[in-house]
Amino acid sequence: MIITLTIGTVFMIAWVTMILNIPFYMENIPEQTEQAEVVDKRIEEGDVDSYDHYYITFKFLDGSEWEFAAGRPKNPEYYNAIDIGDIGELTYKEGRNRGRFESFEKNLDFGRMKIEPYKRDDRLERVGIISLFVAFLLCSLSLIFILIAASKQIAPVENRLEQTAQVKVIGKRRAVFAFEFPDGSVKELHDPNITIQINDTGMLTYKERENIEKNIKKETARWRGRQFIHLEKDE
Repeated sequence: MIITLTIGTVFMIAWVTMILNIPFYMENIPEQTEQAEVVDKRIEEGDVDSYDHYYITFKFLDGSEWEFAAGRPKNPEYYNAIDIGDIGELTYKEGRNRGRFESFEKNLDFGRMKIEPYKRDDRLERVGIISLFVAFLLCSLSLIFILIAASKQIAPVENRLEQTAQVKVIGKRRAVFAFEFPDGSVKELHDPNITIQINDTGMLTYKERENIEKNIKKETARWRGRQFIHLEKDE
């Protein structure tokens, strides 16, 4: 389980690194501005589960043509504002696979209109992705620590070996009895049947968790780390 979580965390880190690098790399690319003419417009119709996509093709002075995505799904904001035959200054960024449209300012003969797409704040998207990643990472680390701690848990008292000792009952707190051992130490055990009384002596059979003083800080609760089996009273 711990190995699975570790591998998952590594893949999550790799995925977030990729997400943060790819969508935002265009922000660091310088803009380019050239005279261009609109030579084509097209709509790529989506299926039942997706929206239509809009594209405009510009022809540059050197004769090359480049198609740019135009408008957002369900909102072809600047697709409708640009017509085939319009000439003006196209500002764009040259990406790896496809350029990104920044603005198109029509020449005076075509209305001297500057069309710019709505630009979302990519910083908010970046913060959202990072927040999700941090939350996932913290949950994964917390679960890993819990599993590690659980794997190091002391075996329950029921799995310990039985011990015997000659004792004397010197105290009682409800169903919790204090037993004095031959070495002078005092240990509390719980007898749910309350079959013993103060000053009883005999051979005590019990179980005790390892390192009980370390694992149970509160002295009055250490009886929880011991299991009363039987007290064979002296005659």
